[in-house]
Amino acid sequence: MYFMRKTFKKWFYIVLSGVLSLGFSACDNLVPKTVSIEKVEKTGSEGLVDTYTIFYTDGTTGTFTITNGQDGVDAEGLVSIRSIEKTATNGLVDTYTIYFTDGSTTTFEVENGKDGDDVSVDALYQEYVERYGDISYQEFLSLYLSFGADNSATINRCLQSTARVYAEFAGKVTEENKTPAPAVYTGGAVIYQIGEESSYLLTNYHVVIDDEADGAPVSDIIHCYLYGSYNGPNKETDESGAVTVNYGDGAIACEYVGGSATYDMAVLKVNTADLLAKNPQATAVTFADEYYVGQTAIAIGNPNGDGISVTQGIVSVGDEFVTLTIGGETRSYRSLRMDTPLYKGNSGGGLFNADGELIGITNAGDLGDQNINFAVPIQIVKRTTDNILHYANDGDVMTRGVYKITLGITVTGQNSRYVYDTAKGYGSIKEEVLIKEITENSIAAQMGLQVGDVLTAITVDGEIIPINRYFAVGDVLLTMRTGAQFSLTIKRGEQTLTTLIYTVKKSDLALTA
Repeated sequence: MYFMRKTFKKWFYIVLSGVLSLGFSACDNLVPKTVSIEKVEKTGSEGLVDTYTIFYTDGTTGTFTITNGQDGVDAEGLVSIRSIEKTATNGLVDTYTIYFTDGSTTTFEVENGKDGDDVSVDALYQEYVERYGDISYQEFLSLYLSFGADNSATINRCLQSTARVYAEFAGKVTEENKTPAPAVYTGGAVIYQIGEESSYLLTNYHVVIDDEADGAPVSDIIHCYLYGSYNGPNKETDESGAVTVNYGDGAIACEYVGGSATYDMAVLKVNTADLLAKNPQATAVTFADEYYVGQTAIAIGNPNGDGISVTQGIVSVGDEFVTLTIGGETRSYRSLRMDTPLYKGNSGGGLFNADGELIGITNAGDLGDQNINFAVPIQIVKRTTDNILHYANDGDVMTRGVYKITLGITVTGQNSRYVYDTAKGYGSIKEEVLIKEITENSIAAQMGLQVGDVLTAITVDGEIIPINRYFAVGDVLLTMRTGAQFSLTIKRGEQTLTTLIYTVKKSDLALTA
């Protein structure tokens, strides 16, 4: 494991020490049936109108324009094409399947070879009209054809919510080095919330700690720089030989609010006036509700401490457990795996989908393979952050960090399966959550649970939360505060039962490391 500051075995923490989908709305030259589209590029722009050029495989070109912004025309209530794939061939005849967003499909055939034609936009348009009724050719091109994935607009929007983080630690005093230079660790961060007086940023816990530092492991000197601030910290030596760090005018002083090694998340607070003085357009991130395998995964971080940069890939595995050592303890961390390249210094940066929504916080990678990298999943990010902020602002100076209750059960997953949602066009793994053990006198025992029960849902303050993965139980526990009322729904044999409601007491909550 490799921690960018310490070498372990295989995985590394990505903290550093010391682009295309295109829609269009008008077309001057339609695609001939004997050629196909090679690529589409934006070649001009004037006000609300963008000009694009279509490059065909025979060397010819055509142009079209897009009217965008508030004056553009959107089509609503239409079933759209999700994708088109060649699904069969007998040599001269290829069969294509059109997948629609309502889950339905249709097929058409194309003769190829010397006497055949390439599949054309015209053929797809006619197929759509026959199936779903009248729509203009212009609207069809604008809404239903995709040529790659141009996420440049999304990426540029996300940059308004990103920052570089620098955590300073005192150097170790030795016989040979009595005035050591301070160590500075760096990573990325995202803006979580902008308030009237205070604003909050999210990063990884391991970005702001040093397990080997003298005294407290969390840095008490933390600064951040918003995207676009090109200056950074510089070490300076005074007349006595002492080394200090000058962060410069672009830096924003940060206060550590709370964090958790168990979840590798930390929350930082900054003065809102300072934040907006550096960039009035700074914006809080938008959280995705979920993520899925195959989804675009855009990482924005601070690789090598050289400034914020962007890499792109896809979500490779929805949930995977990775062994990491943080805060001096080795744990198993539930992670989102992606093939998006990550480098030293990417820790704490945001992972976004193609809509610019946050789906995770990047934190680790495989030292030997840049195509295997990891992020804290959005469910953990959101619930851990809300938990930290709740206890930081509850008026109790003794509460700082992540607190949650212990149910007193051990669960495991069984009969797992992949469930595809035709309406969404993607699916997820679901399983039965079996109760294997119950601790005597625990909350679970008081609620009447039995070994062998299958947990199907947890209802918290009236909200029913389905439990489809065994690790989802822990996610829900992060949302419970003193006074919260919850019940459990279980299957016991052929019966579906709901427990009595339990009210969370302050004594039920314990600090999570």
